Amino acid sequence: MFQELEKQNYTNVKGIFAGIDYSISLRSLLTGNNPGHIFVDNLTHPRTVFALTVDGYFLAGEYNDPLIRSELSQFLQGQIFTGKIFTGTDFWMMLAIHPAEWETYLPEIIPTHEAEKVHRYHYTCDHVAFDGRAALPEGFQAYPLVDILSGAVKAEIPEDLEGEVTISAMWGSVEKYLRQGMGIAIVHDRQVVTICRAVCATKDVLEIGIDTLPAFRHRGLAAAATVAAVEQALAHGYREVSWQCDYDNIGSWKTAKKAGFTRVHEYDFFDYIFDVGDQLAQLAYRAYMNNDYKRCIEYYQKAFPLQQEKQPSDYFFIAAAYANQSDKANTLRYLQEAARIGWHSVERTMKTPVFSFLFGTKEWEDVISKIRGNA
Repeated sequence: MFQELEKQNYTNVKGIFAGIDYSISLRSLLTGNNPGHIFVDNLTHPRTVFALTVDGYFLAGEYNDPLIRSELSQFLQGQIFTGKIFTGTDFWMMLAIHPAEWETYLPEIIPTHEAEKVHRYHYTCDHVAFDGRAALPEGFQAYPLVDILSGAVKAEIPEDLEGEVTISAMWGSVEKYLRQGMGIAIVHDRQVVTICRAVCATKDVLEIGIDTLPAFRHRGLAAAATVAAVEQALAHGYREVSWQCDYDNIGSWKTAKKAGFTRVHEYDFFDYIFDVGDQLAQLAYRAYMNNDYKRCIEYYQKAFPLQQEKQPSDYFFIAAAYANQSDKANTLRYLQEAARIGWHSVERTMKTPVFSFLFGTKEWEDVISKIRGNA
């Protein structure tokens, strides 16, 4: 039976995690700087370890023991996938494994879900590439994020920039972040439009995450905020700054490179959304992005009966998948359903080239009219 390890005993499992200690969030948990949990198969002689950190979950150690795998499966199904125990979010798990042989056994350990395997990039930076504040367009100002959070600078942080994992969840409390964390906020008309926040930290490495409101992207704000955050971190004694992102998040890794970061590592995460319908929908979307339209349709068809809440975007993408197969009837069927449940992106619909075979038809005009009515 997997049991939680007490913090004073974390040093006992550092060696088991040696193959995935590239993770700053894991290292920050092991040193007690950021919150999380560690569970082991045996408290006195641990062989397999499962860690919950603010930036992903980690499984390491003995994989070849059927009893350990069975107990791990029971623990995951009973405690993690139910949301009883979590760090950060209670509906989703990003899982890294070591050694790689664990991948063979994931379907046995988590038989209810097919994992979404996501390749990720890890970047680091130990110097300032340019003057971030000087690079800002007119009308934009960069401030320390702590000044926004403390109220020293009056600016609203939109909900879209708050993130799935709150600062309090990352650091244990906002007060601790104000003492130890850092970051940069770019403000326009008293509204934060770009936020670069510290996710976690070890003694000498700070990891950051960044986001920009859609209307303000492609103006260099993310790179400017990132450089300013690097300058801030180095001034506070950190040796380097860390950045991680999915391989297909092109905007993210291009920003990292522009800000002077260097790719130092690549690895895989296995994503699990605990709701099976939502997991299948995510697999469908990934298949669509990989141009595998047949599998995209298969996953969505399995997902729809299981989803508790319909997502208009899912119906848009299955329509696009059918359009790629020149299936007019199903393309219209799912576009109409997307419009019926709230799809409102007129521009995206009209600029999706695969729908061009419908242009000028009465059915197309009816669909666009319904979507426009949702906008």
